[in-house]
Amino acid sequence: MFFVDHPPPHFLASYSGHEANVSIETGEVIEGHLPGNASRLVKQWTLVHRGELEDNWQ
Repeated sequence: MFFVDHPPPHFLASYSGHEANVSIETGEVIEGHLPGNASRLVKQWTLVHRGELEDNWQ
């Protein structure tokens, strides 16, 4: 996450040279690209840690 970033709430995920902005609310890639398996793992992780991510966004 970057300080004072633009909405919607999101974070940057990086994997093997790929980068994507990921929605904190849904875990979906909203900009950029992650390979399929990495995208699924990031989505699962996001949903498990959603509360913490929302707190950090605030």
